Amino acid sequence: PGWNVLSSGGGCLRDDWDTRAMAVARVVPPSPVQGCSSLCVVAIHAPHSRITAGHEEVARVCGDAVQQCGLAMGDWNVPAEGVQGLWSSLIGGATPSFVHPNERTCCFPEGQH
Repeated sequence: PGWNVLSSGGGCLRDDWDTRAMAVARVVPPSPVQGCSSLCVVAIHAPHSRITAGHEEVARVCGDAVQQCGLAMGDWNVPAEGVQGLWSSLIGGATPSFVHPNERTCCFPEGQH
């Protein structure tokens, strides 16, 4: 209760054999979060290679909220130190200051699934 969805969307993160998907929403929480009156929230299942699509959809849905008010959760398919590169490809804005957990969430590392 108290949350408001301003816009939402989603789509594929590639257009080949390694495609995965994401969902994105710009939401207004019941009260500001660390100075953010709205948040860009992304749920992701990242491809095992690079992200080549989806940036325009995140920008359309979230606008300037991606600059300092973004959060994402899901399976990045990389160790924690690899999230920043994928984040930049999909979300843009400031890279995350906190990435947790640094453990296999699904199919990382590639050789174990």
